[in-house]
Amino acid sequence: MKIIYDIRELKGGYGGKEVIKGISFQIYQQDFLGIIGPNGSGKSTLLKLLTKVLVPMGGKVYFESKDLLDIHLKEFCQKVAFVGQETIINFSFKVKEIVLMGRIPHLKRFRQETKKDFSILEMALNLTDTFGIRERGIDELSSGERQRVFIAKALAQQPKVLFLDEPTAHLDIGHQIRILELLKKLNEDEGLTIIVVFHDLNLASEYCNRLILFNEGYVVKWGNPSEVLTYKNLEEVYKTALLVKENPLSKKPFVILLSKKQCEEK
Repeated sequence: MKIIYDIRELKGGYGGKEVIKGISFQIYQQDFLGIIGPNGSGKSTLLKLLTKVLVPMGGKVYFESKDLLDIHLKEFCQKVAFVGQETIINFSFKVKEIVLMGRIPHLKRFRQETKKDFSILEMALNLTDTFGIRERGIDELSSGERQRVFIAKALAQQPKVLFLDEPTAHLDIGHQIRILELLKKLNEDEGLTIIVVFHDLNLASEYCNRLILFNEGYVVKWGNPSEVLTYKNLEEVYKTALLVKENPLSKKPFVILLSKKQCEEK
């Protein structure tokens, strides 16, 4: 299996303070990789280090066998897209204008969008169920609608690798499943490599082929969901009472949080 990212002793953080503390692992082509762990464990920081938002304090990141620091930003953005937790837009652009911005890395200097670019725009809008709101201003939308718009923008880049930081955080249950089913389809049918930060352990378990469990800037465990989502691993990291059962339909681990009363009864 081809390695697309090779992370070696990576360190990084903010203001001289290390958040990521010398981690090593690989991301393979067509992975659907979930990054999980408590708040403040370094998940979002890791995504910023892997997408050139932050410069490492130490170690190396290789993308397609090239040092990430040596890859020109325009070339990188033709291959990698990133959807953050919150994206601030200072002007009331229309939805279709926001999504079309995803084509910028592919445009030659001083060249306008072509029929191909507008065709890709329409595809991205339809895939994310945002075609019907394409004429609305971004500042008129709910948090969930905005999230789907920025996922559409990322898809318009036509990347090889897509990073998402808690993409379902502001979505209702229906749109959570639609977005994750879409990502899974793109992963399986189009070969898109996907790396997602999750808070919901059960969504991570159902949709990811591999997981990385983080705590305090270190990798506690990585592997398939059954290897990572064990009672021992989760209790150690989350410091809370829980049960890990098998989902009878998917056979994947299913995590059940326990209340204080349930713990006493247990």
